[in-house]
Amino acid sequence: MDLQSINSFYNQKRKPKDGDYRVQRIKNTNLYLLKTSDGSRGILLSKIFSKPKFSYKNFKTTYKNNFEIKDKSKIISGCFMIIANEEIDSKLFQDILYKYLVEKSEKIFFRTKDIKELFDKLSMITKRKEKKRIEAIVGASGELHFILELINNVNEDAIKRNIIKSWESENSRSIIDFSFNRSKIKIEVKSTLLNNRYHHINDIKQLQCRQNDRGFLLSNCFMESKNGRTNSDLVNEIKESLGIEAISTLENKIDLRGKECLDDKLKLQINENLMPKLYNFDSVPVPIGNEFIDQLTWYVYLDEIEPLSQSDYINILNLITK
Repeated sequence: MDLQSINSFYNQKRKPKDGDYRVQRIKNTNLYLLKTSDGSRGILLSKIFSKPKFSYKNFKTTYKNNFEIKDKSKIISGCFMIIANEEIDSKLFQDILYKYLVEKSEKIFFRTKDIKELFDKLSMITKRKEKKRIEAIVGASGELHFILELINNVNEDAIKRNIIKSWESENSRSIIDFSFNRSKIKIEVKSTLLNNRYHHINDIKQLQCRQNDRGFLLSNCFMESKNGRTNSDLVNEIKESLGIEAISTLENKIDLRGKECLDDKLKLQINENLMPKLYNFDSVPVPIGNEFIDQLTWYVYLDEIEPLSQSDYINILNLITK
């Protein structure tokens, strides 16, 4: 079965009736493509005559002694179904399944141990995607916390709106998170769930600014907590302090920044043992580059680097919110 056929089966708009399934057999095998009434994707193995011990995060398993293919008036027996939940990207599932079927094109009978390789790969990639998703949420949380800290220091709506306008650029993501033009200050926000200040620098340009500007890296350390706030909570709290025009500006910025700004699951709070700190761009360690290197990306430990004092931190905030 080619990739187009797999995609065609899973992507067809007509869904099975509630509680029912649609299946399509991989020719001359006991392996079937499966789609549920809610649109979930999965596979079905037939002629598996005892319920297997099979457990993977983000996958649901169901065993049926018999299963009727209603549109073909056919009954298949010993049916073991493995269904991906919504955390599994549908395109990813289909692509990996196709590659697996190509590798196993000579196989006729699939046992549960045979498909372990498929789900090991899906599980590994899903974990990587989940890690990136969480990192994106944590990164957005750091920026939202910073916005909230700034607007809580001012009363004038115009200044609050200017703070929001300084986040990202007008129509696209920017290299540095915040550009405060009036005070000529740039702030790059880095956030982590680790118990130290270990941050990823995506580009040397994140630590560079014009000659007359001053640049700082803001280091945040968060921890998960049931008493924490989600990004959605932070956005709502910010909106409560804004006027109509500033709310509109904020919503546009969130559209630019991405859906991680509206996550309502991951609850975070600032690690009280590692409070937010500002670092001069010049104090952040940079790897040695040369003319043959196009782009540098690296990780830095800031625990041993001297941050700005608390009084200097407050002075910078005051300059921004003038």
